[in-house]
Amino acid sequence: MFDDVSSVALTSALRGLASRQRAIANNISNIETPGFHATRVTFEDSLREAVGSGDSGAVADVAPSSRTSLEPTRQDGNNVNLDTETLSSVDTNLRYQARAARRRPRVQRAAHVDADRLMPIFDAIGMAQSGAAVYRKWIDAVSDNISNMNDVTSTSQAAYQAKSIEAGEMRGGGAQVVSVGLGSAEGRLVYQPDHPLADAKGYVRYPDIDLGEQMGQAIMAQRGYQANLSAVDRARSAYEAALQVGKG
Repeated sequence: MFDDVSSVALTSALRGLASRQRAIANNISNIETPGFHATRVTFEDSLREAVGSGDSGAVADVAPSSRTSLEPTRQDGNNVNLDTETLSSVDTNLRYQARAARRRPRVQRAAHVDADRLMPIFDAIGMAQSGAAVYRKWIDAVSDNISNMNDVTSTSQAAYQAKSIEAGEMRGGGAQVVSVGLGSAEGRLVYQPDHPLADAKGYVRYPDIDLGEQMGQAIMAQRGYQANLSAVDRARSAYEAALQVGKG
């Protein structure tokens, strides 16, 4: 029977796990968004209580609940921890795969896969892709900064201005680049009287860029980029598992 308690419980669990994966993808994509707070999704306690009642209707009505994380924030007001989110994403994906595998043998013929279960996973893919795009632009900006850090100009001209990326949350979830900041055009004056661009006092202008700081940003940007790509892969595998539910 399709409406027995255990079968309905599996469907509710898949729906809850899909919603959690969506929230995790949104958290990871917004790890550099100032003021962003991570979202936590829970459903297990409500599902356990409903299953205990033996009422399949109550089990079917179990809906995932979301809350804002109260974990400490960084100086920019963001409290997303990449390690925590990555582990949670892996755990959620494994749980989803296990429950989807248990769900398939119960289905005797092809059945409709409900949108409530698929859409959160599909959304998670889009959110993670948007996060990867933000980090890709950050990597490009850092690359430009490093490649231009030794550009020399005369003191009558502006120095190369270092680029910085500001991320923001997208309406409906995901992240986007909201602005590209530029550093000081004054740069720093360096005394090089033998340089062909030196002024009458022997000075030239260099960009005000610190290599150590840029390398640190490059490492963070690359790590975030890889984390979002991994989130895409995990969401895609969960999506494929969901599509298999209902196939005999």
